[in-house]
Amino acid sequence: MKANRNTSVQPFVGCWWVILIAIAIQAYRLATVVADNGETPFLSANDRSRWCTIATLIEDGSFQIDRLLEKRDKAGRKRTWYSIDMVRKPEADGTEHYYSSKPPLLAVMHAAVCSPITVLFQHRLSDAPFLIARCLLAIVQLLPLAMVWFAFAKWIERHVVDGWARWSMLVMLLFGTYLSTFSNTLNNHLPAAICMIVSVWLIERLFRLRTSENSLEGIGNVERRNWGLALAIGFCAGLTAAFELPALAWAAAVIGLLFITVGWKASVASLIGMTPVAIAFGVTNYVAYGDLQPPYAHRELLGEKIASVDGLASTPSEPSIDKVQKGLAKSGIEVSEPYTLRSARRANTWEFSGVRTDGKAGSIRFAVAPMEIGWSIHRWNDWYDYPNSY
Repeated sequence: MKANRNTSVQPFVGCWWVILIAIAIQAYRLATVVADNGETPFLSANDRSRWCTIATLIEDGSFQIDRLLEKRDKAGRKRTWYSIDMVRKPEADGTEHYYSSKPPLLAVMHAAVCSPITVLFQHRLSDAPFLIARCLLAIVQLLPLAMVWFAFAKWIERHVVDGWARWSMLVMLLFGTYLSTFSNTLNNHLPAAICMIVSVWLIERLFRLRTSENSLEGIGNVERRNWGLALAIGFCAGLTAAFELPALAWAAAVIGLLFITVGWKASVASLIGMTPVAIAFGVTNYVAYGDLQPPYAHRELLGEKIASVDGLASTPSEPSIDKVQKGLAKSGIEVSEPYTLRSARRANTWEFSGVRTDGKAGSIRFAVAPMEIGWSIHRWNDWYDYPNSY
């Protein structure tokens, strides 16, 4: 396999028909996907979590998914939108609401595409999930995947000479990865992979421009184009990391790779290209949760300390319910019976809850943790620890 520079490009005969067949297969899968309950086209807790956020954003103008979690089948038994991929976040007033555990940037982007679809068909996503969801999947997943397939086939046609190598690469792309498997269920892996593929293609294009010996353009034009490509590379690498958080390693690698091979200007340009994505990631997190960090950062965390309790904390015994209640009362926080005290998910920490006395329905939770002498009482802040959590 080698680049076809000195000979004319040989047509990749038959590749377009194979790609169309692959697209048709995925379109059929998308058009026929049905959950086990027959009520939705959602296949897992992962995508139900995302669909809940999209629906509540469009229909309620909120990231809270409590309403959708209680949506049941026609018999009124099974919760057809319920997910385990969620967190229960304490609000400023102590009330708690459910949110998707997924970073919200991608859900906001999907909701922006889904909203016009609901207007066009005059149906809400929660009322017509098969129609609306399948249309959205075709636009945000199948269409970009098809575009990548066609673009990659064109790249193969231009740069790969050997026929066996051509078909091996194309068939592997169409049928040998999980990209097509993910096409009929809403997920972050497919858009992240597509963004990474685009960033790799742009890097390859930048390298070719830098090493071209026959360019007739002026140095200024070349530098401007290099700068523009580096910005685009950074933007795509940033989106990859925003959609797939472990891909932060790829974003860092892109900056380093461009610095080593092209120069510091390209590296800086790629960093600038990532900046709007980072800002959007932080802003959507703050709007959704009142916090710049994603839900993943709120595992086993103690909240603000609000009171302390006398007693020996060095023993394995649990804190006294009566003393915890009195400690809260001294800090101006009143809760009434029935009180509950249980071991929290966080090691050596207890959850104390009581009935609210501020006029709001339900109970309020606090975390109790040991000090050298006594116990400290904190506002509840472990979003992943709630009754019946996975």
